[in-house]
Amino acid sequence: MNIVDKKNLLKRRSELEIALINLKSKEDTLTVRDNSEQIKEIETSLELVRLAMDRLDNDMYGFCLNCDDEIDRRILSRYPETTRCKLCDK
Repeated sequence: MNIVDKKNLLKRRSELEIALINLKSKEDTLTVRDNSEQIKEIETSLELVRLAMDRLDNDMYGFCLNCDDEIDRRILSRYPETTRCKLCDK
């Protein structure tokens, strides 16, 4: 893959980190409790981005983890942490 992939992953990571900071910065205990599910989802997405960056460094980014087929570039540009092709994601 290329530099565009890395930029997309870095942008996605930044967006997720900002969202996480915003959720965690809430002082109200009730709000934090209500946001705990969102926080978990963002943390999971951040981990997926980190793993995608590892795959990028190892020239494995953009290939389905299930079948090894190439993942559609349009999907990767929108969801850079995607790990499965369209067929395997169903």
